[in-house]
Amino acid sequence: MKQEQEQNEEQKKENITLPISEILPLGYLYLIVLGITSDSIFYGLLGVNIMSFSSILDVLLSPVVQLTSNIIIPIFIILVPFISYLTMQFIKKVNDKKKLEQKKNIINLNVSLRTSWLIFTAVMVFLAFIGLGVGRAVATKERLENGNFAARNKLTFQDGKTVEVRITGNNSSYIFYVSKGGKSVIISPIQDNITKIEELESKE
Repeated sequence: MKQEQEQNEEQKKENITLPISEILPLGYLYLIVLGITSDSIFYGLLGVNIMSFSSILDVLLSPVVQLTSNIIIPIFIILVPFISYLTMQFIKKVNDKKKLEQKKNIINLNVSLRTSWLIFTAVMVFLAFIGLGVGRAVATKERLENGNFAARNKLTFQDGKTVEVRITGNNSSYIFYVSKGGKSVIISPIQDNITKIEELESKE
């Protein structure tokens, strides 16, 4: 009876881990929350409520936009779980070699390590997104206050007017930019307003 109870307890502990089919949607939802938080911090520090200019599509695509906007983010997201997973496996092997410990204690430690790995990965990715948002916002705000933004783009509007600007971001409906010598972020709708966006040679 005791052996059967122990086996049942072991099976319950092993079933704590969620299958991949459930982890992926949760992971994407987590990235959506991180993307919204990062953008809200970035634009919030610049005096813009980004959620007022975002559609449902923008929210759903925010993880993709974040991952493709900066090569450091996908590399970080891949390396951190990979390195932490290898560390967890190393600790597990060391624990398995402790022949004097009971099997029950080993399983408990394995579950604890798996949980710690997920928590550690989630925290590190969260800090990366938030740190990126804050860092970009502080640097952008400082340049705005000093008025030393160099124009990197040229916008052509539907009426033929062109203006040299520095684009700080965009979504499916709006473009956010700073005009040459300006000290505030300007928001313009893209549809039926802007006909061309050109890249200028970098002067920085």
